[in-house]
Amino acid sequence: MSLVTVSAADFASAITAAKSVIASRAPSPVLGCVAISAGGGKMHVRATDLVHGIAVTVACEGSGDWLLNHDRLQSFASALPKSGVVKITGDGLNAALRCGAFSARISGYDPKDYPEFIDTPAFTDQPTFANGSFVKLLSRIAIACDQEGSYTGRGIHVAIAGKAGKLAVASSAIMASETFACDAPCQIDRIIDASSVAVASGLFGDAPIWVAESHGNIWMKSARAIYHSKCIDANPIDLSSLAPGDEPVAAIDATAFAKAIKAVQGMANDKTRAIYVSSSDLGNFIGAQNSDSVMCAPFESDNGAPLAIALNFEKTLKIIAACGAETIKFATADQCGIVKSRHMQIIAGNFFGIISPMMMGADEIARVTANFGGDQEQRLAA
Repeated sequence: MSLVTVSAADFASAITAAKSVIASRAPSPVLGCVAISAGGGKMHVRATDLVHGIAVTVACEGSGDWLLNHDRLQSFASALPKSGVVKITGDGLNAALRCGAFSARISGYDPKDYPEFIDTPAFTDQPTFANGSFVKLLSRIAIACDQEGSYTGRGIHVAIAGKAGKLAVASSAIMASETFACDAPCQIDRIIDASSVAVASGLFGDAPIWVAESHGNIWMKSARAIYHSKCIDANPIDLSSLAPGDEPVAAIDATAFAKAIKAVQGMANDKTRAIYVSSSDLGNFIGAQNSDSVMCAPFESDNGAPLAIALNFEKTLKIIAACGAETIKFATADQCGIVKSRHMQIIAGNFFGIISPMMMGADEIARVTANFGGDQEQRLAA
């Protein structure tokens, strides 16, 4: 009979990490399980939904192999005290678990029935990113994705050549990109699903990580865990031609701008979700109109460039959050690379984004500007 002992804290964290790739309704009982394999002083806990895969490694004593239902393991792990030792015994198909006064008996499956991890790629000696910067970059730019949209709309293009990298997103009404530097060389040119970002964030945090591409998967590894996600099989939209032009820019406090949007969004038309951004010598305002009702709110700007454009408020809030900067620069332009129509540009450090305007009729825009323009702007500014 197998016997494995592992700290309760390590056991609970490994089981919890596995949850992020197990579907709430697994297509087969085996895919609702985690594979536990112990030996040589290490216990490996693996989980997969055949698109994402996780393996977490913790220290242990003893050896044994089990394939056990994750939900039942999670119920046991959630009840454990932070200190203590978990003892696992069993014959491979069944496991008895005990930690102090807590105990459980869980029936399982043959570990040989579990899908094997595809071949792990060769990683560099040094971590690709010495801290959590890559996961943080992914987490921010993923905000601009359409989670329920097309393959490319919910994808993040990861392009790394040597130590220079770029993330890019092209979803409905939004295009965004950000450049970055790696701490060790890497070669990747793939689209990953935005759903993988939350998994990576919860798994790695600020830990140094290695990144690689192999067998149509993006791989990320820390000293404790390894994660892979199938890439989206699609050609990325070429955003290489997108870059700030010579248009004058207005520097805006991002927090205040988002606050002004949220103040008026309840007034926006339920169908168009449109707000109107106006910046001129008379003041800086965001307005929204629904039928005969109108509301406007001020925001801070250095008035470096005039702005007059209608935008979807949800998309605008998304790209501000994806940018992640305290101060952002806005500009309106008529053309930028593959974008041939008037749009708003958002610039901050290595981040560059584009929002397409709302296709509002000239008469509707005129009514909105009349409602919070001219004399009313002067009164509000005063």
